Amino acid sequence: MFGKGDVLQDGMQGQGVILDARPGNILNRHGERNWHLRIRVHFEDGQTADTECEFFDLGISTVGPVSGLEPYPLAAGIVVPVRYDPRDRARVAVDRPKIIADTISAYEADRLKKIERAERQFAPSAGPSQRSTETDESYLADALAAAQTRGDAAEVQRLTKLLEDLISGLENK
Repeated sequence: MFGKGDVLQDGMQGQGVILDARPGNILNRHGERNWHLRIRVHFEDGQTADTECEFFDLGISTVGPVSGLEPYPLAAGIVVPVRYDPRDRARVAVDRPKIIADTISAYEADRLKKIERAERQFAPSAGPSQRSTETDESYLADALAAAQTRGDAAEVQRLTKLLEDLISGLENK
């Protein structure tokens, strides 16, 4: 049975679109601000429901202040993972553990790319065409990761297409 806080633990996974996000005036001890969110939840059966919930943003404690990643965006139009009680779909919570895991994963991928880029300067020089292709692909991959972190679906789609075109052009050579 679902208790008061069990939606995040036992609830069904879903997706929601933020309709409105208003910052609250509470900061917890980690520097995370509470937000009042109005969300349209999209259920697997095609139905939707609008609901309200509170959410503490990730603050800098989640991945560290020097991560270089922007905070998880809380604004109208952003898609967020949610969990809900299947018997009472009005009981919805933003899936904070999933957001944290996704943010940490994006941070780790970003960290590894930065290390790889820095290490590349010590590798023997490649020919100019290979170097520019690697730079373009690396740039597009970095830009794509940043757009995914921001939740910018249109930019993710655009950059994915550019990256696919670049990769297919390399394979045809």
